[in-house]
Formats: sequence, C-alpha cells, structure tokens
Amino acid sequence: MRTRARPPLRIRKRIVAGCGHPTPMPRSKPSIRTLQTLLVLACVLPASLAVGIALVHAYQVERAALVERALGSARALSRRIDLQLSVAAAGLQALATSPSLHAGDLRSFEAQARRALRYQGADTLVLKDAQGSHMIDIAAGTQASNIAAPRSRWPGAMSIDDAVVSDLFVCDVLRRPLVTVGVPLRHGDDAAYFLTIGLFPERLQQLLRIRPVPPDWVVSLFDSKGTIIARTHDAQAWVGKLAVPPLQRAMLAQREGTVQTTLRDGRVVLAAFSRAGEADWPVMIGIPEQELTWRLQRSLALLTVATLLLLAAGLALARRLAARIDGSIQGLVAPAMALGRGEPVAVPALQLREAEQVARAMQQASGLIAARTAERDLVAEAHRRAHVRAERLAHAATHDALTGLRNRAEFRRLLQQHLDSCACNGESIVVLFADVDDFKGVNDAHGHGVGDALLREFAQRLLASVRDTDIVGRLGGDEFGVILVRAPGARTEALAHELTERLSRPYAVGEVQVHVSASIGVAPCGGPGTTADALIEAADAAMYQAKAGGKRQFAFSGFMPG
Repeated sequence: MRTRARPPLRIRKRIVAGCGHPTPMPRSKPSIRTLQTLLVLACVLPASLAVGIALVHAYQVERAALVERALGSARALSRRIDLQLSVAAAGLQALATSPSLHAGDLRSFEAQARRALRYQGADTLVLKDAQGSHMIDIAAGTQASNIAAPRSRWPGAMSIDDAVVSDLFVCDVLRRPLVTVGVPLRHGDDAAYFLTIGLFPERLQQLLRIRPVPPDWVVSLFDSKGTIIARTHDAQAWVGKLAVPPLQRAMLAQREGTVQTTLRDGRVVLAAFSRAGEADWPVMIGIPEQELTWRLQRSLALLTVATLLLLAAGLALARRLAARIDGSIQGLVAPAMALGRGEPVAVPALQLREAEQVARAMQQASGLIAARTAERDLVAEAHRRAHVRAERLAHAATHDALTGLRNRAEFRRLLQQHLDSCACNGESIVVLFADVDDFKGVNDAHGHGVGDALLREFAQRLLASVRDTDIVGRLGGDEFGVILVRAPGARTEALAHELTERLSRPYAVGEVQVHVSASIGVAPCGGPGTTADALIEAADAAMYQAKAGGKRQFAFSGFMPG
C-alpha cells in the first residue's frame, strides 16, 4: 500500500535588523479596527438587551392590567345580571300579592300582569297550577293571551317563598331559548301555584353591552352548567351551546379566574371570568391573544431596527476613528526602528497628539539611552528584588500569616534555645498555652472573616500583656503560646490571671460584639533535660485541665517553684 509523502513543514521566519538569527513570525493579533468594532458592540448590545428586558417587563405589567380590567368588567356585568334577576324576582313577589290573583279574577290579574311586564323588563309571564297546567300565559309585545277558566275563589291565604332562577332551556310553546325567574305561591306546606316570568337571551345580551369594552373583546354569559346564554359576537350561532371544555372546567371549579383557551368560533383568547352574583351565572370576557402580544412584538421590532441602525452608525464612526489611530501608530514604526539602530529619530506629521508625544519622547530618548547603563540598572534592580523576596520568604517561613506572630516551628526553636540556655546559666523558663473557648461557634455564627479578626485582636492583647523579652507565637488554629524568660512563680501566676481576664473581655469586630473567653495552661521548666516538645505538651495538657474545670481560668502543670 502506497502512502503519500508528507510535505515538509514550512516555518515562516523573519530576520531582525542587525541580527542574523531567524525568529518565528508573531501570532496574529487583533487590530485597532477590530477592537473598536468590539467596543461598539459591547456598548450597544447590552443597552439594547436592557431595553428589551424593560419592554418585556412593561408588557407583563400591561398584560396584568388588561387581565385585571377584564376581571373587573366581568364582576360588574355579573352583578348587573344578578341585579336584573333580583329586580325580576322582586316584581314577581309584588305581583303575587295582587288582590285580583287571590280573588281568582284572572282577567283583572292578566291586565295587571301585562302592565307590570312592560315595566319589568321581561318577555313572558306564566301562571301554573300545582299540576303544571298554564292558567295564564302572556308574551310581551302581543295582545293575545291564554287564560284558563278561573276558579270561583282562591283557597285561603297564600304565602310566597324565595324566587327560583332556571338555566337556559328551549320553551316548547315559543320554540325559543329562555331563562325564567319563578316564585312559588304556597298554601300551607304545598306549592299551589307557580308564577314565572321569562327572559329571552336578547334581553340579557343588551346588558352585556351596557359596560363598554373594546369591540374585539368577546363577552359571554353562561348558566350554572356552562351553557351560553348570551354573547356579544355571533350570538345566534352560539347561544345554547356549551362552553369549550377548558373554560367550562375552570368556571365550574372556581368563582373567578383566567384561562388561555380557544373559543368555539376559533378565537384564541385569554378568558377572564367571574361569578360575582348570587345567580351563579359566570360572565366571561375574552381578550384576543393577538391584542396581548402585538404591542410587545411591535416594540421588539422597533428595538431591533434601532439597534441595527445604531450598530451601523457606530461601526462607521469606529472605522473612521480606527483609520486615524492606525495611521498614527504606523507612523511610529520608523522612529522606533531608528531608535533601535541608534540613529537620529525624525518626528513625522501624525494625526494624534499622543502619537506625536511618543515620537518626541523617542527623539529625546535616542541621545540618553546607553546599553551599559541599561544593563547595570537591570542587574541592580534584579538584585534588589531578589533580596526583598528572600527577606519575605524568610519572614513567611518563621511567622504566622494571619497574626504576624511566630509560627509553631519558630516558637519551638526559640523555646529549645532558651531551654538550652536555662540548663547552662540556671534561668527560669515558663510556657503559657492559651486557647480561645468556643471559637468554632464564632465562625459558625458570624463567618470566618469575623473569626480571623478575632484571632488578630486576641494576638494583639497577648503581645500587649507581656514583656518585650517574652516570646509570643501562634501554635495553630485558635491556640497561642507565650515563653516567659526569667519569670518568678508569683509573677507567672499573676500574669496568667491577668491574661485570662484580659483575653476574656468582649471583642468588637466591626459592628459585631463577640463574647468569648480564654483558657490558659502554665508549664514551668522541670529542670535539666526538659525538651521544648515536652514543655509545650505539658502546657497544652494544663490548658485542657482549665477547660475541664469550666473554662475562663488557668491551670498549672506539675509544681510551681516559689
């Protein structure tokens, strides 16, 4: 199987003036024009995004206002319908007390009922007996009526109970949809007669138009089962039909709310409904979805166009400015090359003041720079930085970064050094081991920042309480140590007591008042052969004895020489 020979790797190189060694070409870097273009985008796009977010928020606020407006209208219409039914019921109850009706004079009662029907805002009036037979049947706008043979006398005194409102049904006689309001007339416990008036959907539909809403909003009235009683749009086609299932379920489940749905005529609406009246008939106001979204769509479209125009204008201006900056920077190349070769620097005509200043600086620097002086300065600076870095490293190796005290290793080294000296000249050495009581609770309650500040203040109180010849160190976490050199026993006990009280005072860390205490263990040098580790462990054990005894106290390890 033949393999294709790989072409040799080509490396682009350039020769630096005055040097014969080839160097690789630098990587491509962005130009000024590219950076200015990115700057324009960085300025315009976030502002446009912020405006877009503000528009969306305004849309949501406006949408909520439209929904609340629709709910308010639905409540008002529901109360208006309920008022109409209440007026009809009140008129029936007043008509049922007619002396003509109680006297059995149906002719006189029919004339009285026809007059009342004209002012009551109803379409039919029917009087039925206990068997359901029509004794009087009146239709508004007609002179004809059906009056059955009257009885000789209405039996006894009649009583009237509350009115009954029916759902929408089709009247067998009129062959038209109808809702009725009826009042039973009782004789004793039995319903002897029933007086009802009927309302055609057209009459209720007029009530839906009394409260003005935008013409494209759909207003519908439903009965308690969700059947359409009246509607402002295409009423003849949809009266008597059930509401769409999502809307029907929502209206049966709650008295007021909103639901996104598609009506039976295909309109996509946000339906706001309310059953504010006692008739339990919900009124629905459907806001077309297009009306809810077109304002946002229009605003976003205008924002997009404005953003594009701003981008185009900004990019055009950026290109013009970039050309001037690029020309001025390119004009500095020749002076820079001349400065590098040690030749006189000529200042060209540049379009930027800063570029001219740089060129003049090059011109002045050409007579001042010397290779040996620059090399000497660089070496001296390097030595100085190395010395400073060495001092910092040495300090960091022996001191605690948080408190500035000596760390555990340095503390142990100095203690061992003093113990060796103590063995030679008989000096007394005492180690104090101090611990912050309940420090973990401070970190848990206030955070590590407050805990660190507390440790720094704790260290400062320790330093302020001992002599300059004594040594203070941080042994780890919330544990601190003190080396007392040439300290008599009485002085040690007084100092331990003083430290316990001073370190247990409240600490003010910023706006936080922290209450902690200190427990201190005291371990004097036991004699020749005592090591630093043994003395620290003895002081640590004494500190735990102080904690076990109730904290905020000190305890001695071994005996205390007098």
